[in-house]
Amino acid sequence: MKFSTLLILVLLSYVPLSAQTFQITPELMDYPINDITFPATHNSFNASNDGYSLPNTHWTIQEQLEHGIRCFEIDVHYQRYGFLYLKKRRKIFHSQYTNGTLGITSCDLQFSRLRQFLENNPNEIIFLKIEKTISQDDLIAEFSENGLLPYFYQGDGVHVPTVRELIESNKRICATNGVGHDLGWGFVYEGTPTGQQRPSQIQTHDAMYEAPSPKLFWTCNTYLEDDLHGAGSENDAAYCNNYDWLLNYVEKCWKLNGQKTWRLIVDFPSIGNMVGVANTINSYKMIRGTVLNNDQVMDHVDWECIYSDGDTINTATYGRFNFPLKPGATVKLKPRSDSYQFSPAIIELRDNTFNSESIVINAIPVPGAQLKSLSLEAQDKELEKEPDQKVKIYPIPVTDDLNIDLPIGLEAPVFISLVDMQGRTVQQFGTFDIQQSPITLNASDIKSGAYLLKIESEEFNHISKVLIK
Repeated sequence: MKFSTLLILVLLSYVPLSAQTFQITPELMDYPINDITFPATHNSFNASNDGYSLPNTHWTIQEQLEHGIRCFEIDVHYQRYGFLYLKKRRKIFHSQYTNGTLGITSCDLQFSRLRQFLENNPNEIIFLKIEKTISQDDLIAEFSENGLLPYFYQGDGVHVPTVRELIESNKRICATNGVGHDLGWGFVYEGTPTGQQRPSQIQTHDAMYEAPSPKLFWTCNTYLEDDLHGAGSENDAAYCNNYDWLLNYVEKCWKLNGQKTWRLIVDFPSIGNMVGVANTINSYKMIRGTVLNNDQVMDHVDWECIYSDGDTINTATYGRFNFPLKPGATVKLKPRSDSYQFSPAIIELRDNTFNSESIVINAIPVPGAQLKSLSLEAQDKELEKEPDQKVKIYPIPVTDDLNIDLPIGLEAPVFISLVDMQGRTVQQFGTFDIQQSPITLNASDIKSGAYLLKIESEEFNHISKVLIK
């Protein structure tokens, strides 16, 4: 009796890691969909439970939906009879050349599973990646016959919808590729390389880093495959889908690329806890921002990123970036360049005070390496040590009027503005002829505090820290 009781208690307390449910929290509802990590599978249809040999998953698409998978890869081909392709036999199988010998299902079966899920779960969205050799008209016919056609979101490739927008419009299928312009969402995505065959390959820098990329959607491919069939391995999945290993891998990819994972793709999602990793990543705050030069997003920014978990990452990203901020953590971000000064030069953020506002960093070209990548404190010391003899700004601190003596010999007009320590423009004083020097600016209406005064022209750029009282 004691043994039976103990056995029952053990069974009741055991919950498989893979049974964790994917969660779209109320906060995530208003996130653009590229700012959310969605669980995804590689060769999603290629399931042993549907009779496929050399599978990439045990779970059918229906079972994957029940366990939180939201992104699917489906291959659609004409089945061949001898050397003739039978256009009425549109089937789902892996690789046109196998002709379904390793497993085959109908479009009706797989697409009806997707439709039933959408009908029964009106607050869910899914993503489809279609690889096909059938015609576009035949693919649309399959979608139409199985009731999926009305659900497709048609985007312009500019606006990224939120989850709420997709749900309220009932356009809850986003097709990433393979469906043609009429049904596509309009975006192109980037991601980590595919085709790795050993765990040691997937952990290299080259396997995790693909930036700087201007693309808005980022895929993290965390599966291994063989050369011939692209089939998965349960042993490899046990390694790659392990919660701690996979969480560390996805975090590192985010830190290196400056882009949060949108699709987290694995083989054999029933092994490990990939859905739990997606939920954890989505619980982190996101440091969003842009680095601008003359109001244009820069295409390359070098960074030193110091995380309180012990990681120091030196990397390069596109000028539109996002980095992770874990619960209870602190992050210091330092843009670096020999050709630009940055305002602000250093950003330090703490989880308990950061409210997810977007950050703007201004990059100002300078002749030579002036105050490059220094913190504001270091800039103060540098200014005290080597005061600028060409530009004189007085009085400091400023009370009402600010006076500027400009260098002798310049001809081009200068544009003068004031930005705060977060890089946000506070006041644009306008354009002045060099002959107007000294220039007097009225600062009486500006709130007390520390600011950066920017002086820009075709010949000359200068930044000075000023204190207004």
